[in-house]
Amino acid sequence: MFVLNNWAIKPANDYLFENKIASLEEQGYMTKIATTLSHYLGNPNGTELVCILGSGEEKNNHQALNTWVAYHSKEIFELRLEGVNPLEYLKEKLESQLNN
Repeated sequence: MFVLNNWAIKPANDYLFENKIASLEEQGYMTKIATTLSHYLGNPNGTELVCILGSGEEKNNHQALNTWVAYHSKEIFELRLEGVNPLEYLKEKLESQLNN
């Protein structure tokens, strides 16, 4: 299990927050965000994002994106509580991280 920002990602991609498994709705939302960002990047195959976005334990780019999304989960849910779609924020943050 890997822990980021009070979230933990278990190998089965279950998300934990403060030692509680996230609801199925929250897990689904986080997975959809990671999948959407993967589409935004053109569904990159391979492992080049693991060292940039992941913890280093991921096996592919999709898992690295899941880790990255989990790392930003607090921001994602804060934006959702404010009624803001977090995707634009995450796209900008992702582009910035990949370009640096």
